[in-house]
Amino acid sequence: QKCKEDTVRSWLGSVVEALHRDSTNTLQLYSIKKGLLNYLVDELLKGETCPPSEMQIIFDLLGSIVKFNPTALVLLDKMLGPGRVASFEGLILAHPLDANVFVRSLLVTMHHCPLMPPCHVTSFVEERRLRILRDLLTAITPSEVCTENVCCVNTMFITWLTYPQPGGLPAILDGLREYTQYPAYRSLIGTLRQFVVFWKLHY
Repeated sequence: QKCKEDTVRSWLGSVVEALHRDSTNTLQLYSIKKGLLNYLVDELLKGETCPPSEMQIIFDLLGSIVKFNPTALVLLDKMLGPGRVASFEGLILAHPLDANVFVRSLLVTMHHCPLMPPCHVTSFVEERRLRILRDLLTAITPSEVCTENVCCVNTMFITWLTYPQPGGLPAILDGLREYTQYPAYRSLIGTLRQFVVFWKLHY
């Protein structure tokens, strides 16, 4: 019975995420007003009781209802508050594959809306942008890319392409060096090069 319920929940979550994927700000805010954002945050912060497959769907849905919507991000910030924001941010770092679509939504929103009001979650992702890139580069290899995780490759490149600091790719490589010891850093750069080749062929 539990397995059947989990399947239905996952299916419903995917349907709602697809509905919001290219939605307007009006639909996003309507869903938030109806309690969707609060429900998703509560489910995500259940901690160990939130299964990985469900966590990914929740993060994907969160990304779709805040993307290009600064007002929604401010509401998310208020909903988390000082008491829960650290736990939420910890989940992003602990589960980079599950959270990658949400991270990508934040990055493109910050890039598209540079004058948006500041909030904890966007500042957190911006400050840890290169750590997240490193974690994604070490979580999968180009040979492991499939339909289910190709979104991670897109997030890697959005992390790179929306990098706000001057210096471009050299600055990113220097930043990655700060997070990685030399032997692993050399391997990391090799993996990044392989993903560049994969991305060019794939698209």
